[in-house]
Amino acid sequence: MAEDASLLSLDARPDVATALALRAVALRDLARSARPAAVVIEMYPFGRKKFSAEIEGLIDEARGALICCSVRDILVGARHDQQRHDDRAARILNERFDCVVVHADEAFARLEETFQPGEPLRTAVHYSGFVSTAMPLPPTPVARSGVLVSAGGGAAGMSLLQLALAAQPGIHAATGLAMTVLAGPFLPTDDWQALQREAAGRPALSLLRETPDLQALLRAAAVSVSQCGYNTAMDLLRTRTPSVVVPFVRERETEQLERSQRLARLGLVTLLHPTGATPAALAEAVAAAHAAGPASAAPLLHLDGAARTSELLRQLVAARQQNPGAA
Repeated sequence: MAEDASLLSLDARPDVATALALRAVALRDLARSARPAAVVIEMYPFGRKKFSAEIEGLIDEARGALICCSVRDILVGARHDQQRHDDRAARILNERFDCVVVHADEAFARLEETFQPGEPLRTAVHYSGFVSTAMPLPPTPVARSGVLVSAGGGAAGMSLLQLALAAQPGIHAATGLAMTVLAGPFLPTDDWQALQREAAGRPALSLLRETPDLQALLRAAAVSVSQCGYNTAMDLLRTRTPSVVVPFVRERETEQLERSQRLARLGLVTLLHPTGATPAALAEAVAAAHAAGPASAAPLLHLDGAARTSELLRQLVAARQQNPGAA
C-alpha cells in the first residue's frame, strides 16, 4: 500500500489489476478443491475493501461453508465517511456472513463500541478472548535487567526509537538500567544507519536490528518501551513485563491509543501519550514502571483466544451440519 492508500505492485511483471485477478482465481480454485467446512476472513467487511472482489468470489465459491469474519479488539475509527462505512459493513455481514469472532475479552472491548451502523447487525457476534502466542518458557526463570525498546516491525517506529535514544541518558541515571533498542526488520535502512550513528560509543546502550523471539527478550527485560499494536500488547501481557507504551496515533488511526488507555485503566501498562512524549517524560515513566514491577493480566483478561476460537468454530460447524443455517 502506498502512502496515499492505493495499492501498488512490488514486482514489475504483474501490475495491480493483473495481480488482483490472479489472486481472485487462486482463491476460487482453492475453495473449489478444499471444499471447506468453514471460511474465516480477517477484517472484511470492516476493512480490506480493496480486496472485496477476491473475497466475495471466495465466499461465492465456498457456498455451504460457515462464513466467519475475524476482527481484533478495537476497530480503526474516525473515517470521514464512518457512518456509511459502518452501514456498508453491516449490510454485507447480514447478507453474507454467519458470524463475527472478536479476538478480545468481552470485558475489555465490545464490538458495538467502535462499530455503530444504522442498520441492526443480525449476524451472531462471539468473543474469543485475546489471541496471543505463548512461547516455551526457559527451564529456569531469567533475571530481568535492562530496558527493551521496540516498535513492532519498525515501519512506523522511527519517532519512538529516536525518543528512546534521547531519553536513554536520563533513564540510565534514574534507574541504572542499560538500554537495548530493537529496530525491527521493516525500519528503513537510512533510519537504521542514523540510529547507529546516534548510538555509537554511548555506554549502556546497544542496538539490535531484529529478533526471532521478542517474547524471550521481553521476559529478560526489567522494563519495556513500545507502541501498542495488538500483537505487541499481547506479548506484554504474556510476559508480564513492566511496560511504558507510547501508542502510534495518526488522524484516522486511534486504535493503539484506545487500547493503551484501556490497558492503563486496568493497571497493566504505563501510558505516555504521544503529545507529551518528551525525553524527560519517558525517563520518568520508565522509572515509575520499574519501581512498580510486573502486573499480571491473568485475573483480568482471557489470553487463550486461539484455542477458544478453534473450539467455537468446531461447535458452529457441527451445529450447522445438524441444522443448516444455524450459527
